[in-house]
Amino acid sequence: MSSHRKKSFYSLMGGALFIVMMNLVHSPSFAQGVGISNTSITPDASSILELKSTNKGLLIPRMTQTQRDVINGGSFATGLIIYNTTTNQFNYDNGAGWQIVFSGSAVVNTITGTTDRIVITGTADNPVVNISPNYAGQTSITTLGTISTGTWNGSAIADNKISSALTGKTYNGLNLTPLSTGFSISGGTTAKTLTLSGDANISGTNTGDQTITLTGDISGSGTSSFAASLSSNAVTNSKLAQVATQTFKGRTSAGTGNVEDLTIAQVKTLLNLSGTNSGDQTITLTGDVTGSGTGSFTATIASLSVTYSKIQNVSATNKILGRVSAGAGVIEEISTTGTGNVVMSTSPTLTTPVLGVASGTSLTLGGGTALTTTNQTGTGSLVLSASPTLTGTPTLPTGTIATTQTAGNNSTAIATTAFVAAAVPNTSYRTILQASGSLTAGKVAGTYAMGEGDPIAVSGTGTLYPIATIYIASADYPTINGAAPKLRIRAQLYTNDVAPTGSYTFGLYPITRPATSGAGGLDIYTLGTVVTGSNGATFTTPAADGMLNAAGSDFALPADGHYVIGVITTATVANNSHLHMTASLQLRNN
Repeated sequence: MSSHRKKSFYSLMGGALFIVMMNLVHSPSFAQGVGISNTSITPDASSILELKSTNKGLLIPRMTQTQRDVINGGSFATGLIIYNTTTNQFNYDNGAGWQIVFSGSAVVNTITGTTDRIVITGTADNPVVNISPNYAGQTSITTLGTISTGTWNGSAIADNKISSALTGKTYNGLNLTPLSTGFSISGGTTAKTLTLSGDANISGTNTGDQTITLTGDISGSGTSSFAASLSSNAVTNSKLAQVATQTFKGRTSAGTGNVEDLTIAQVKTLLNLSGTNSGDQTITLTGDVTGSGTGSFTATIASLSVTYSKIQNVSATNKILGRVSAGAGVIEEISTTGTGNVVMSTSPTLTTPVLGVASGTSLTLGGGTALTTTNQTGTGSLVLSASPTLTGTPTLPTGTIATTQTAGNNSTAIATTAFVAAAVPNTSYRTILQASGSLTAGKVAGTYAMGEGDPIAVSGTGTLYPIATIYIASADYPTINGAAPKLRIRAQLYTNDVAPTGSYTFGLYPITRPATSGAGGLDIYTLGTVVTGSNGATFTTPAADGMLNAAGSDFALPADGHYVIGVITTATVANNSHLHMTASLQLRNN
């Protein structure tokens, strides 16, 4: 503080003290308050101290919040006021603790209007506006400035205030009369519409026939009492009473009754489920229908499970099940009376019937007439002899009839001019190519064509030895009575006392010749790709001193051409090991 300001301060204080002292001297009863001013002042009678100035203010003690809290050892007088420099707010003690007098630029104190009107409490940061439930008379609230977003809560308006507001009021020609609970409507000469929403009750005499029309989810119309209908699909999920999570609707209590809330455990019991039942459930069907799976799976009707009792009942007697409609289709009911394909009439028309062997010497025909014979050997009308004599002009079949029939055909046939032997499928295998060869020690792995010498020829190299070849022409091996020709390879492998390693697979290979012959009188053959399905005869790691045999599966005739039986080896023949092998190409119709 400067010396000038100090001087002024002390002068002012001295003058103030002088005035105070003078007042104390001249007012021994202390009935009048104390006034401090640069000019003459008479304190207000209601004030113990009055400060008066037009260019100075009152400076309240300033301190930090920490300093505030240790005033007088933390014991404060109620009403004590300071300026908090920590929060830059005026604080006062109300006996229960320090309170904020002001907050920022706004001042919010408890503001109480006239009786039963509006009360404002709280702080500047959180003001609370309470409208008394007894409030009446004011129709609007005028605000100064902008009201920020927040929550406005009000108490329900008391019934007596509603009654006061309705008393003597007329709306659209209707008189509104307050009651202890609600109000009554009377009067009016024109039709009026009463709209109700939420939970509302209408009671009373409703003088006159009031026509009420319900629309929407509930429909109906009438006066006094009338039927109301719940519209279809009106009760949506949102209109049902809310349920807890993982709750189902149903009923487990005995007998008919209201729908109940069911737990997962109760639903599992009703559906006979066990376990956690989470994710895809595996369903297993047993009994007449079998199958198992999740989501969608194939179910099979068990063999012999569709008994007579499980078949649909027929519509009437004298019916059999079958099908007379053209083509494949569902089973149909077929009548056995009247007319039709399977009618059993008294005089049926038979088309090429096969009659059984007659017993005795007569065959009774329709009408009781007996067809009889006394000669069953030699010659006669009904002779059954090995060489019957035919009389008249019999009609003989044309062409030739085979003496040898297909398998299963035991009927007899008569030739007109000659007997011929019909082709009969040969289901047994017969050999159409035989090949052999050997593999000596040191023979490397590869594909070899089998021949009659040693060593076996290698594809693409010359050989002095002939190889076993065959030319296959499909015309030479026709299909017989629907049985197509099939081939297979059967092979034999013989080992000495040193077991070979690797595997040996036999198959049928096409062969070709290169553009030029091999030098030195050698013939060169090139093996093509093995015929599909022919390489089924295989020997894997054969034992020593073995006599082994294997046969492949049937395969179809390949394209016309030259072929040879070949063998694929996967390992070099060991020292002192020696292998002999034989293979045959076999044919059958099957």
